[in-house]
Amino acid sequence: MLKLKLTEQDQMLMKKVCELQLTSFDRILNSEQESSVKDKLIEYHISEGELNNMIIGVAQKYRDILLTPGALFQNHSDLLNNFREALDFNTSSLTDFTGLIPSLLRKLDLAKYILENRN
Repeated sequence: MLKLKLTEQDQMLMKKVCELQLTSFDRILNSEQESSVKDKLIEYHISEGELNNMIIGVAQKYRDILLTPGALFQNHSDLLNNFREALDFNTSSLTDFTGLIPSLLRKLDLAKYILENRN
């Protein structure tokens, strides 16, 4: 668990990333999957039900983060990599936050480093 000081702008950006991810999860859960998702299920020998259960669990964590962005660092640090990838992947959809993205990426990287290297 980490306590990280987040600016209001950081929190707004994090909430937007959560909204984008939750929309994506909803599409997958509502069977609006792309064929590439189905191909990956076959490749990794995962059933659609197993995928749905995993997504439901991750989506709940994203809802927590949407309500309280600091929860990413305090309660859901297991999602740091996932959140960082989501932020990086959605950069083109976050044009209102272009100037904030590098700073938040650095904070995520620092948090990952600290968690990986603490005693």
